[in-house]
Amino acid sequence: MLEYVNLDDNDIEKYIFELRKSFKWDLVTLREHQKKYLRNLLFHAKKKSKYYRSVLKSIDIDSIDLSNINQIPIMTKEIMMEHWDDIVTDKQLSLGKIEKHLQKMRIDPQLLCYQDNYHVLVTSGSSGKRGIFVYNQHEWKIYYAMFHRYGYKKQNNLFKKITIAILGVEYQIYGIVALANTVTRKLTNTMHVNMLAPIDNTIKLLNDTEPDVLQSNPSFICQLATLVLEGVLRINPSIISVGAQVLLESQRHLILKAWPQADIYNTYGASEGIAGVVCKGNAVKMHLNEDLCVIEPVDRENLPVMKQKMSDKILLTNLFNYTFPLIRYEIPDKIQFLDEQCQCGVTHQLIAEPGGRSGLEFIYNHGLLVSPIVFSAELLLEPKIIEYQVFQTDKGASIHIMVNGYVNIPHLTQRIVTNLTRIGLVNPEINFRIVEKLQYLESGKLQRFICGN
Repeated sequence: MLEYVNLDDNDIEKYIFELRKSFKWDLVTLREHQKKYLRNLLFHAKKKSKYYRSVLKSIDIDSIDLSNINQIPIMTKEIMMEHWDDIVTDKQLSLGKIEKHLQKMRIDPQLLCYQDNYHVLVTSGSSGKRGIFVYNQHEWKIYYAMFHRYGYKKQNNLFKKITIAILGVEYQIYGIVALANTVTRKLTNTMHVNMLAPIDNTIKLLNDTEPDVLQSNPSFICQLATLVLEGVLRINPSIISVGAQVLLESQRHLILKAWPQADIYNTYGASEGIAGVVCKGNAVKMHLNEDLCVIEPVDRENLPVMKQKMSDKILLTNLFNYTFPLIRYEIPDKIQFLDEQCQCGVTHQLIAEPGGRSGLEFIYNHGLLVSPIVFSAELLLEPKIIEYQVFQTDKGASIHIMVNGYVNIPHLTQRIVTNLTRIGLVNPEINFRIVEKLQYLESGKLQRFICGN
C-alpha cells in the first residue's frame, strides 16, 4: 500500500515514483486502498474538524466503504464556504487569513504560499460560485505528482533537457499556474509566458526559444496554431498539453493542422483534487486518479449513474487532503465512466474525454480573441463577489455580480480594462451591475460568459 507519510518532501521525483506504484495494482488492491484511506480520512476529519465532528457523529466509520459511502451527507460549495473555518483541520488557518493572503497575491502576482507552507486555489467552476481550497506542502506535491506521473512519452532524445512553455496568467490562484511555479524538475527547462501580454511579445519570445512543449488552454493554443498557419509563429513543438477547458474536435483538428507531428495531451482537472490524465499522446480516454480520491457519478437527484451513462455531476472525496477535507463534495461536471480497462494495464477508472462547450471566448472586431480568464483572474480575487456573470458587448463587457459587502468597482474596472488593453482591445468599456440573482440555465448551471451576437 502507498504510504504518503514516507515520502521525501524535498524531492518531487520521489512523489511521482511512489504514485506510479498504483499503476500495477489490480482492482481488488485498488478498492482496498480506497477503503483504507477513506476511513483514515474520516477518522482524521472527525477528530480535527468541528464541522465533520458534527456531520460524522452518528456514523460508524469502521463500517464505511465504497458501497455505503452515501450514509455521509453531501457537501455543496455553499456549505463549504459557509463553514470554511469549521472544516479546516489546521488551526493556523482561517478564511479571514486566507482572504488577506489573496489580496496580497493581487498586489504581487508572483506571491505563492501562505506562511511558506500552504497553497491556495480559488475557483468558480461551472456553478459560478466562488470556492477556496488549501493544501499544505506535502499535499501539494501529491497534487502535482498526480498530474505528472504519466509523463510525456514522445521525446526525440530522452536525455535532452526539454523546454516547456506554459502560457497562462500571472496569478497563482489557478492550479495550472501554481503547479508550474512550485516545482523545478531535473529534465525540464520551464518558461512562463503571460497570455495577457501583447501577442507580438509572445510571438517573439516563442520564436526565440522554440519550446519542445506548449501548455495552455485549448483556445489559446488554437490562437497560436492560427499564427503558425499564417507563417508568423515559427515553432514546432512535439508535445501540446491542454487543460482548463473542454477540447473540441474542431480545436484538435486545427492544432494538428498546425503541428501534424505533435502529440496532444489533454487533461481534466479540478482544484478540489480530481485529475483525469491520458496515458499516451492523442488518447481520447482518461484515467481518473482513483488511488487518491473516490468519485461518485450521480444524476440530478444524487442517485448513482451506471457506467457508459453521462452523469449530471460528481461527488468527490479527496483522500490526500487532510488540511481541508472534502468528503462527498458536489462538483457540477458531467462525466462518463467507461465500462472497460485501458490497454496500458492501469486499473484506474477510464472516462471519456469531457465534451460540451468550450470556455466561450469573446471575439471582437478584427478577430481579437479574449479568454474568460481575463475577467475571472480579477473577479475571483474579490472576496465580496460571491457570483458573477459576464456578457460580451461591442467594446468590452457588462458584468453582473452578486455581492455580500463592499466592492471597489472603479478599481476592479480599471484592472480589467488594463488587461484588455494589453492584449489589443482598443478603448475597452467595462460596466458593472450589482444584482440579486443571475440568469441560470434550466439545468441549474450558470453560463458565466455569454458571447455577443
